[in-house]
Amino acid sequence: MTLISIIFSLLAERFFNAINEYRQFDWFARFVDWSRTKISKESAFNGWLGVIAIVIAIPLVAAFIYHELHDWFYLFGFLFGVVVLLFSLGPQRFYHQIKDFCEVIQPGESASEEAIANAEKLLGREVSEEEKTHLDQAVTEMMLVKSVNSLFGVIFWFSILGPIAALTYRLILLLAERLAEPVESADDDENPLLETSQQLAFYVQWIPVRLLALSYAVAGNFVEGMARFKNADDDAVERWPNQNERLLVSSGLGSLGLKSDDDAKQRCNASAALDLIRRTIALWVGLIALMTLTGWLA
Repeated sequence: MTLISIIFSLLAERFFNAINEYRQFDWFARFVDWSRTKISKESAFNGWLGVIAIVIAIPLVAAFIYHELHDWFYLFGFLFGVVVLLFSLGPQRFYHQIKDFCEVIQPGESASEEAIANAEKLLGREVSEEEKTHLDQAVTEMMLVKSVNSLFGVIFWFSILGPIAALTYRLILLLAERLAEPVESADDDENPLLETSQQLAFYVQWIPVRLLALSYAVAGNFVEGMARFKNADDDAVERWPNQNERLLVSSGLGSLGLKSDDDAKQRCNASAALDLIRRTIALWVGLIALMTLTGWLA
């Protein structure tokens, strides 16, 4: 059922645009904002205890519902698991956004206002002056990194531990992202809650990031991708100081046959990155199918 759930969710993610209207995490962002205003600097919750308390509530409720439905009627539990997986994927869908971006970007030329606007939608933030000169590269690197947040990491934990693990993984990443955004009442000198959430996000991504980096090489330029995978810490990818992110960017660009300062003129590199991600999805689904078949035969 794991394989069926993943295939169904990927197809729904690809072809049903209406899903994004229901897959919103604004409620969780508001909950995080409320929680950190209630946690004082001296509180025992200003650290690991607080991070666990914020993240665990929703997965506990989902786990209770899932097991009750599963015990009552297996099909209902299966359908609830699919809904949880779909909810955990995203919330960003690259396919149409990349198409729009590549239609207006002109590699090697100054970025137009329309291209910058499309890039900001993909990046989820304002484009810096430096990035405007390498806009395609910035979007390409973002895709290589964010795909583990919104897709591959979710699939990994779903395959290993089920839908509740996938939901928990997604909430951990959303918590770290939200806490990184400044608030007026926050103490800028020290933020144990932010540091702890970032550590937890790093830990839950450690395995899927390395599997994805290797998968990029298998699905792309294997020799260059593996070379960059082995020497990721030596690559000058200053925009990605996080070790996990640097590994994905380095291996991904190598698998695409690009460098971190590449100024390729022939095509939209973001489109090539999207093709690489699609091939990697097919690789992962194939491996999961093989393991499923092996389990059945055993």
